Amino acid sequence: MREAPWKREQHLPWPRIKAVWESHWDLSRPVLLEKSPPNLIRTRDIVAHFQPVKFVIMVRNPYAHAEGLMRRNGWTVSRAANFAMMCLRTQLDNARTLDDALVVTYETLVAEPAAAAGRLSQFLPELGPLDYTANFEVHSVDGTLERPITDLNAKKIAALPASTLTGLNEVFTARRDILAAWGYELISAPA
Repeated sequence: MREAPWKREQHLPWPRIKAVWESHWDLSRPVLLEKSPPNLIRTRDIVAHFQPVKFVIMVRNPYAHAEGLMRRNGWTVSRAANFAMMCLRTQLDNARTLDDALVVTYETLVAEPAAAAGRLSQFLPELGPLDYTANFEVHSVDGTLERPITDLNAKKIAALPASTLTGLNEVFTARRDILAAWGYELISAPA
């Protein structure tokens, strides 16, 4: 799954993958988690090979998403913008077609962690109560550290130079419908 993980047409040996995942999971637990980002393009295969299955569909402001892709991976503006839009488009399709899915945006999670934790606990009652006030080890724009749920969008977007915003908008403008479906808007580069 690590070779060309974002290649949709790549055939994967799902029975073998299932066996490997199950060898790492504690099968006595009520919830088994697989959170590899490329699986957002493989939801139909996952439904076909795992039962029962539930999905938590999450997206983030594409400007903040693209900033991280460029900073961490050294991607070009165009590559990061197109990838962020692919994720938004695919997750929109997942939200519209998957039967057992909870949709959460990064923005609602960080703005109202108690409400997001409540929705997640309702969706997966096997989790029990969630401590949304705890500190978590995170890898972020600030490095690796422990902190509570924190909104980093403004910091990440503020780090984008005007030329980068212009380049992102060249891609995002053509897909305003996808942005709007998630409640995102274009951000103008400062004059």
